[in-house]
Amino acid sequence: MIRLAVFDMAGTTLRDDASGVARVLAEAVEAGGFPAPFDRVNQVMGIKKIDAVRWIATGATEPQVEAMHEDFRARMIEHYKTAPAIEPYEGIEELFDALQAAGVKIGLDTGFDAATVEVILDRMGWQNRVDAWSSSDQVPEGRPAPHMIHRIMEACGIESAAEVAKIGDTPSDMQEGTNTGCGWVVGVCYGTHTRAQLQAEPHTHLVDSVDELRQVLLAR
Repeated sequence: MIRLAVFDMAGTTLRDDASGVARVLAEAVEAGGFPAPFDRVNQVMGIKKIDAVRWIATGATEPQVEAMHEDFRARMIEHYKTAPAIEPYEGIEELFDALQAAGVKIGLDTGFDAATVEVILDRMGWQNRVDAWSSSDQVPEGRPAPHMIHRIMEACGIESAAEVAKIGDTPSDMQEGTNTGCGWVVGVCYGTHTRAQLQAEPHTHLVDSVDELRQVLLAR
């Protein structure tokens, strides 16, 4: 039985049709003087963002990486405060409610930092809707390490990862769930990565819609 469902944020619970995260990350790296082609940027969706900057901007010094990351953070916060097209995927909030009604706690984890998460939660009205969340700057390592899920498990009083479902739209989400030992590792194919891209990653389920995700998570 699932006792905790840990969802990724952007691309899994949160719709951003303009590929906002990848676009903003590319803009920050390019403003720092380094090329950031979309295919390369998309490969690091889901991981801790300073690590993503470091990987995209090959040859950058650490001060350059830190400056680009700070620029990204500022741009991302502004994006989530003002972009008009940001909203929950249809059916996600209803899925949260159904899971909680069934006794399943809701967690969120992300490659964003805590300040960005707070902006998103405030805008979505989710501060009191989820049971726990973790950002990549609150743990020793972000995805694919298991630390964020462990942090959420501790906050929710869950001791066994076998009772946890990890849900996300990137390879790093799948790897994180597997490295944690989650009983369910569910890839959603409606976000930043296709079914073909996620198929190669370790998983228990791949789904094409929130309705299909609901069926998987609420199956008894």
